[in-house]
Amino acid sequence: MQSTGPSTLERQFINYIIAFYQTQRNAFVVIITLLISFYILNIPDQAADMINAVIDDGVFSRLFQYILLSTFVWSWTVYGSTRLILHISPVGIRLNQECDVLLRWLPKLGGMIPALILAYAFWKPDRWQPYLLLLESALMLGLFL
Repeated sequence: MQSTGPSTLERQFINYIIAFYQTQRNAFVVIITLLISFYILNIPDQAADMINAVIDDGVFSRLFQYILLSTFVWSWTVYGSTRLILHISPVGIRLNQECDVLLRWLPKLGGMIPALILAYAFWKPDRWQPYLLLLESALMLGLFL
């Protein structure tokens, strides 16, 4: 009995794993920054106190409007820096077709993450803030496309 090797689905999955490693090892600093931001905004009690104070002030408070604007700038910064890092990466980064797909989509998805981090931090189903942040995340994807 002869082994035919991995199936096409397995091979494609392996290619995506390799492609993700190849692309993100260069942009690892962006991932670390987003993980640290997630921790800072969701874990400490001081963050919860600050977010509750902003939620209590309402959607039209100056502070929440500033948060929306800052999230917009943060998203563009993540998108731009990821694109720049991947653009100046070594030529050997394009190992397979999956690398090309990830090189196109990872900066766009990364640019959505700041608004998603804040939407998670602000999550209270009976308030508008998280929904506005989710809308901002979707808008960011639309702008990046």
